[in-house]
Amino acid sequence: MSLHILGIDICTHSVSAVLVQGGISAIRIEGFRSLLIPVDKNDFQEAVSLSLMEAVEPFIKISDRIAVSIPSAHFFFRNARLPFNEQNKIRQILPFEMESTLPYPVEEMILDFNILPTSGIGNHRDIFVAAVEKKILGMYLNILSAARIEPETLTFQGYMGAKVLAKLGHLPTRFIFVDLEKENGTVFLMDSGQIIMARNSSIISRENPSEETLPIVIQQMLLSLSSFYPHDFIPESVIIFKIDSDEPASYEKVTQHLGIPVIPVDLSTGYELDKKVILTEPSSLHPADRGLCMALGEIERIKGMNFLRGPFSQTKRWTENKSLVIRTGILLTAILFLSLVYLLTEWQLMEKKSRMLDREITGIFKRTFSEEKTIIDPYQQMKVKIAELKKKPFLAQGGASQMRRIDIMKEISLRTSKELDLMIGRLTIGNEDVVLSGNTNSFNTVNTMKEQLEGSPLFSQAIISSAGLDRSGNRVDFTLTLKF
Repeated sequence: MSLHILGIDICTHSVSAVLVQGGISAIRIEGFRSLLIPVDKNDFQEAVSLSLMEAVEPFIKISDRIAVSIPSAHFFFRNARLPFNEQNKIRQILPFEMESTLPYPVEEMILDFNILPTSGIGNHRDIFVAAVEKKILGMYLNILSAARIEPETLTFQGYMGAKVLAKLGHLPTRFIFVDLEKENGTVFLMDSGQIIMARNSSIISRENPSEETLPIVIQQMLLSLSSFYPHDFIPESVIIFKIDSDEPASYEKVTQHLGIPVIPVDLSTGYELDKKVILTEPSSLHPADRGLCMALGEIERIKGMNFLRGPFSQTKRWTENKSLVIRTGILLTAILFLSLVYLLTEWQLMEKKSRMLDREITGIFKRTFSEEKTIIDPYQQMKVKIAELKKKPFLAQGGASQMRRIDIMKEISLRTSKELDLMIGRLTIGNEDVVLSGNTNSFNTVNTMKEQLEGSPLFSQAIISSAGLDRSGNRVDFTLTLKF
């Protein structure tokens, strides 16, 4: 049975929703709506929620999946190169690599990435990264929740449009896609179906003439791309979503500036995809092209960035978990009743847990700062130690002054056998040493890891600062100090 996919696009001044039914050879657009956000509302979130509720009202009950895009002006785009090929390793290391390039602390942002269509140099990977503040993402999820919308995919404007056109459109391998909004524009450089660079700019928009500003932005991007991209990127065309107010003369001027054709695209009437798009209503769809692309991306299972991760990861729908939720509710009611009866017992258990936590804090302090012999208040002492470490410049002096933390982590990873049963819980890089804390299956494994790391030319000495059985008695907690 064909799925009904609802694609939703939220702009700064309007919202659009497109309901699509997928088929083997054709895609049927069963309905769409595009509404302006009321400007007389003082509360932006409330205004967007009301517009969304009105836009999706005919479609929400029959949709099987929902995909949403939000304004790309909230996102920051970067390019990076990492010495890893595995996606899991890239995702783990990416926050450390990006923290110095982002305008906000990396822990306050959600990141996702695409691997560029090139292996880079050796085992290095070139990647395209997008980041958004958690508070911005949370705001839009609150807006969607208020409109009773639970998306399974959430990304930024233009992203899925570029990916869909690269897969389903009859386009060259390398092209430029431009997504213009009322007050902002986003330019994407495409190679072999992947976004290799993107930039936001307020100087190109639907309100500002783009025949002069757009070529400037594109030329700056191409110049920047040449500094790290190993292939010659020569685009063959520029693709722009078309609107009624577009004038052909403006496209001709851009073509003259860049020397490549500019193609305005209207997915409903003026552009042919590999799959036929059947429009049930005779009017043009272009105000909702972005929403259509979000739906097409879900139907065609186009893999891409989804920022519903970390604290915003997806939850299962009520209809899929109705019986489980009911059982959980009954169990919760029973737990609350028993809690009232045994309040005194629970209090005594809390006191016991508090003492146990105090002991664990002391143990963590001993393992982390093994050189500290006098322990009076481990929590306060740990705060003082951390404050001291923050004041010290990272690898400011000594033989490790030229080493990046990513290279130190790579050296540890390469020197440690994959066969070892290890779980690293903490990695601290200082001016004179690196401290590894974690647990493993035996004392012999700790000794093996020590011997392997001693063979590295980067470290002068490897010391087992502490090693002992954990609370279960089945594994060994250890702290290993690597001297530069």
